[in-house]
Amino acid sequence: MTSTKSILIAVCLAGLLLIVNPGETVQAQGRAEKPLRVLIDASKDGGVWWFPQHKTFDQKQKHQGKIVADFLRGQGWEVTELPRGEVITFEKLRDTDVVVRVPAYYSYTPDELLAYEASVAAGTRVLLLCDGNRNDSLAHMFGLRFESLSRFGSVRQWVRHPLTAGLKKQDLTWTSISEAPSNAVLLAWLGLSETNPRPVLGYLTYGKGYLVFVGQALVSRHPNHSFAAGLVNTILHHTPEEIRQHSMAVRRVPEEPLESLPRLLEPAPDATLPQREIGAWRFDWEDDPAAKGYELVVLGPAAVFPIVNTVTTSSEYVVPARDGYIADHNLLGWSWRVRSQYLNGTWGPWSRVRRFNVSPRIIKAPN
Repeated sequence: MTSTKSILIAVCLAGLLLIVNPGETVQAQGRAEKPLRVLIDASKDGGVWWFPQHKTFDQKQKHQGKIVADFLRGQGWEVTELPRGEVITFEKLRDTDVVVRVPAYYSYTPDELLAYEASVAAGTRVLLLCDGNRNDSLAHMFGLRFESLSRFGSVRQWVRHPLTAGLKKQDLTWTSISEAPSNAVLLAWLGLSETNPRPVLGYLTYGKGYLVFVGQALVSRHPNHSFAAGLVNTILHHTPEEIRQHSMAVRRVPEEPLESLPRLLEPAPDATLPQREIGAWRFDWEDDPAAKGYELVVLGPAAVFPIVNTVTTSSEYVVPARDGYIADHNLLGWSWRVRSQYLNGTWGPWSRVRRFNVSPRIIKAPN
């Protein structure tokens, strides 16, 4: 009896070795299973991911993408960040569970594009992050194009799907999808307009793999990166067949009044503001009698981060003049919007987005 009991205890203990947290190394019968692997392709980054690094790139040193990568590592995943200039190959892409491609500024070579196409067809799962860069050859290869202007706000309409979890409270900077292939499935839109929808998230099955595309850099100064982690986690644990089989019932959010407070006053629509080095920028809106404060967001035409994101108790705000200037390719398509905060701490709806431009820089001729 003693011998039998000892055998049963040994069997139970061996079984307990299989019960571990997701992402941890699993060991049973002398074999070790590697943690799930995430490859971040920042090889064509223009500064969104690797800034302030610019010559040598070290994932252990400070850079804008590190907080996101470390958050993913905190889920128990093995995360590798490719440095700028790294050559993409089929082998690198296939030797991972999910590839996260950060917005590309530099172009891929034809061989690198073929490596992506072949690896996705063979089963690679890719999260394609995009911004307003018109030279994103990888997105173009899969039939995807994005608008050149960014918008700050929340997703207001989406499809019930694992890929849309956590979207409804995300005030982020988005770039809308302007073109997608006919077999792509769009999942989330900014605003509620039926005549001018602005999709920002979708997926595309391709061979044995699939591509999730989103108009987001996912590089945020906010400490909570649950949206990024949720997207990666969903892709890690869902095959193309499982993604296709999920319910596609559209969920709508109640429409906001078109003229809800606060109403914007100045600058007027399409006004031209001076260069930052020449003069201040003044933003003015109507008082909301029920508000104790306001949040103002000012966004560049293709920016990842707002140039202004502040809370004020006044119904106007002045951005003072400062050293530095706006480059010629960023003069058109700036935007601003405001929302009220009420006495109980809740936030009202965002105002309509209003666009403005910046005057060209005046360069004095040498004497």
